[in-house]
Amino acid sequence: MSPPPEIPPSKSVDPSASNSGLARTLIAALLLPSLVTWVYFTLLHGSPPILQQTAYAAGKSLQFLLPVWVAWRGWGGGFERLQPTFRGIILGIVFGSAVCGVMFAALELLIKGYPIEQKLLAAAQGKLASQGLNHPAAFLAVGLFYSALHSLLEEYYWRWFVFERGASIWGRSAANLISSLGFMAHHILLLGYFLGFAEWRTYLFAGAIALGGAFWAWLYQRTQNLTASWLSHAIVDAGIFGLGYLLLFQ
Repeated sequence: MSPPPEIPPSKSVDPSASNSGLARTLIAALLLPSLVTWVYFTLLHGSPPILQQTAYAAGKSLQFLLPVWVAWRGWGGGFERLQPTFRGIILGIVFGSAVCGVMFAALELLIKGYPIEQKLLAAAQGKLASQGLNHPAAFLAVGLFYSALHSLLEEYYWRWFVFERGASIWGRSAANLISSLGFMAHHILLLGYFLGFAEWRTYLFAGAIALGGAFWAWLYQRTQNLTASWLSHAIVDAGIFGLGYLLLFQ
């Protein structure tokens, strides 16, 4: 009687492989928004508005589809925490409103009456003209988009994706720090354009943005949902565009 055929051993699944792929993707995710911002905001400045808008749409689409690809690969879980809840809403509203108050105070105390005010106005007017947005209605439409939709996409990207997935690799405290610095990085390009890269206010405001990102990551962790951090972020973005409208059109 012949012996039974040998069954080849099953391939073992190495969990470190998926962690390694996720870690590399998260590093790319930290850098991608700055690259996108540099292309559409800096490199293409002065180009026809349609080219700038197309680059913006393509870059943002790539950025916000990256987490979908990671979820499809099965790295770090699915979309269960995107379901809306009311946990933390009041805290998010209070924080967003407080940040708006600080921004208005910073405008009065650190910008108005200083030479930087004219630099800021000239840079903002030039950028709006370059992008075809130098009309109050167009500016308000962009402000509505950023406040209502883009703030949600950024929370989904930075908190649900980079922070939450990063926590599984680096731990929550480190992931909060890393994701908040990544969130800050592309804002430095924006602030540097309007205020100057040698201007101390650029880095003061950038640090404030990192602190805001850290709070929203903490709020997301506390509530296990994006609703509160999204609403808080939306209030802050609305305040930014409100300040811009007062400076540029009033």
